[in-house]
Amino acid sequence: MFPELSAADRKMAMLYISHSDPTERLARIERVKQGISENMAASSVHLTRFTKELDKGKGHVFSYTELLESQQCGNSSQGVAPLQIRDKSDEDTESSASKFSTRSAPGRTRHKEDVLRHGRGELRAVP
Repeated sequence: MFPELSAADRKMAMLYISHSDPTERLARIERVKQGISENMAASSVHLTRFTKELDKGKGHVFSYTELLESQQCGNSSQGVAPLQIRDKSDEDTESSASKFSTRSAPGRTRHKEDVLRHGRGELRAVP
């Protein structure tokens, strides 16, 4: 019964249609047959197509050539803020204002939580 299904699906279908009431069993068999026909119709509609077209209506597609061009033009230094790695012994001697860089990414406010420090071999947020 149900030769068009895989072995695992066939086993699940047989478990589903096993019922003591013959009327319910026939109804379940019809539901399985209906599901198989719907799946076959849906799978024929959704055939896999290979294309070179990048814009498929799925949103913005990132172009890495633009990124490389912007880095070659010198624009890469504007959006990058340096991360200072400090020793645990230095944290008590300097004020918190000197730990932060004056440069930040455009349009973004930096907070203390955004800056990570290196202490005892692990990265942790600045308190």
